[in-house]
Amino acid sequence: MGAVTYPDQDVIEFLAEQFVPFKVNVKDLDSGGRALVAKHRTIWEPGLLYLDARGREVRRNVGFLPPTEFIADSRVALGKVALLQSRYADAQQQFRQAVDLSSEGGVAPEALYWAGIAAFRIAGNKKLELAERWAELKERFPGSSWWSRADVFLESDLTP
Repeated sequence: MGAVTYPDQDVIEFLAEQFVPFKVNVKDLDSGGRALVAKHRTIWEPGLLYLDARGREVRRNVGFLPPTEFIADSRVALGKVALLQSRYADAQQQFRQAVDLSSEGGVAPEALYWAGIAAFRIAGNKKLELAERWAELKERFPGSSWWSRADVFLESDLTP
């Protein structure tokens, strides 16, 4: 990540606009770093932790991400924060941007799943709205674990 993703100009600008980034070198920890790693149970690197303003973890990713996937993954984190703050339109926008950026095998299926939930909340918890939004997830990623989660919900809990 340090050689490819973090030096990327788009990543630098995105992080500066959207986050307060910090880096912990797990090979050279002071007592504060050890406490942080222990608190968040970081077990592999690179480990990306997305924390809200109160320091609560909202998303985690482990392993290398190329620049565009890193930004897409980060947009999912921003969307989840917006969902937690009941800013559903903002959440939906972040998730849609993540879908647009992500490769077919990347974070796109998850972002579509969460975009459906944001649309569901915007529509006043109307399940038919959720089903309509998840239609894209079904069409594009029918074999994904995210579609499996949506499909089970829709089959078991959706009533017209």
